Amino acid sequence: MQQIYSNLKYNVSVYNTQSNRTWSQCVTNHTLVLSWLEPDTLYCVHVESFVPGPPRL
Repeated sequence: MQQIYSNLKYNVSVYNTQSNRTWSQCVTNHTLVLSWLEPDTLYCVHVESFVPGPPRL
């Protein structure tokens, strides 16, 4: 996908079911490393990809 869409972006959300907190970040064409994840914890991950373009009028 990156070869076709060089400016591909991802909205990544990670929900910690134990603390009821959500972490979100926009990622552009690189690997996301989450070193802060806790062991024995259930996470829900939601990712949306999009290609930014000119604003719609």
